[in-house]
Amino acid sequence: MTKEDLKKAILDTEDEWIEEALPKGFGKTRKVRSRWFRPALAAAACVLIAVLGLLLLPRRPDPNTERATDKSILEQLIENITPVAHAFALAEAEYPDSAIDSSLYPRTWKEMTEKYAEIEAKYMEAHQKDQQEFAQVRGNGESLKPFLQQAIRLSLENADGKNALSAPLNLYFGLAMLAESTAGETRQEILDAIGAGSLEALREQAGKVWRANYYDDGNVKSILGSSLWLSDSLSYNKNTVKQISESYYASVFRGEMGTEEYNEVLRQWINAQTGSLLEELTAQLSMVPQTVLELVSTVYFQDRWDAEFSKENNRDGIFHGAAQETAVTFMNQTDWYGVYYYGEHFGAYAKRMRSSDAVMYFILPDEGVSMEELLTDEDLQAFLTSDKAVPNVTIKVNFSLPKFDIMMDQDLSNAVKALGIQKVFDPQLADFSSVTGKADAAAWLSEVRQGARIMVDEEGVKAAAYLRIVAPGAPMPPEEEIDFVLDRPFLFVLRSRDDLPLLAGIVNQP
Repeated sequence: MTKEDLKKAILDTEDEWIEEALPKGFGKTRKVRSRWFRPALAAAACVLIAVLGLLLLPRRPDPNTERATDKSILEQLIENITPVAHAFALAEAEYPDSAIDSSLYPRTWKEMTEKYAEIEAKYMEAHQKDQQEFAQVRGNGESLKPFLQQAIRLSLENADGKNALSAPLNLYFGLAMLAESTAGETRQEILDAIGAGSLEALREQAGKVWRANYYDDGNVKSILGSSLWLSDSLSYNKNTVKQISESYYASVFRGEMGTEEYNEVLRQWINAQTGSLLEELTAQLSMVPQTVLELVSTVYFQDRWDAEFSKENNRDGIFHGAAQETAVTFMNQTDWYGVYYYGEHFGAYAKRMRSSDAVMYFILPDEGVSMEELLTDEDLQAFLTSDKAVPNVTIKVNFSLPKFDIMMDQDLSNAVKALGIQKVFDPQLADFSSVTGKADAAAWLSEVRQGARIMVDEEGVKAAAYLRIVAPGAPMPPEEEIDFVLDRPFLFVLRSRDDLPLLAGIVNQP
């Protein structure tokens, strides 16, 4: 980050900061300083949530396992039980301290002008430390890329002319915690699907991928979060609960499944983790009384475009959608040194975020190439996780992008099954003995559901998604200049600073 970057980041902040994201009386969810800008100034945000619910038929408690409310578990998970409505927070995820702390940013213009040199020195020192820490964990998700590519394709391939979104990295963390909860052949199918050689290898990789994608300096955020929700009427394997808490930075809660009070705690936790960007969707979330547990994974991303669009350059135009033509507002910008990529059946343009090193790629299929055909293209599959997969040129790009705000709700059960994860859906074959402590407990997954929203405007991107797992184009460019106009269906992928896809989607109708 240069001096100009720091100065611009300071000037973009509010004089007053939001001290707490949690509703009053809710209690803490993590031991880390957490502030974000007001929604109007949140230039880029990505929220990805994975929820796992396991349906269990009624059974008698197993005397060989300890109840989730036993003192021995509480002693291992947390020193003091924190009451939250009709639930208890058994453990709070303790996030690592960010090298760059939001307190480095001045709160007022006066403070900035008086202490700029001191602030700059501290920030640059912290930034250097962050880069050193990041260098130790970056690139550990390389072996995940085949799974992530497949997850994107399976999530988007049945769009059928509608908008669609995919949160592949979030699905990885949800399935990783699911692997911890299962055993035997059920677990092995999950490990094979996500490319993990063993549970121990999965824990190590997940931890490094988590840390590589965790970043919070008060200006840009990339924060992952997890939680485990237990029923207070059932028995659990305390070692498994503890392992999930420690390996995946998961907070642990206990309460009465199916009650509105416990449901509200779940909604509040998700909203607090995601800056309340998903309130319209989380309002519908609930746990049924037969639920054994739910695993919730969140990702919150926020950053501005490196080069924001000027509203003065906006123009009204027609988007030739898959279903109909629609009048939209196009944002226009000339990039004199744009990076343009070209595969056999598509062209793509990279637009960078300001501070996080994240990049959003806009992908336009060639005329006559359908989305279904493009998703199976080998070049496109590789390009979703690596910009080195196809050739590129640095060229003047006249970029035209429609402003859009799309929301969707999608059942991903078939996509998960297509990944090779089958037994976990079968009541006769699913093995959740790792968490229940009993091999013949009748627990299985009944549904995998994702809801998502993305908004793109002049300042940047706001995006949100949750994944709920419930149990019962263009040719080679000319030499000097290209007009890259997204006035017909296109794809996009937002990749993190660790070059992993946080969110991908198809815009068939803005």
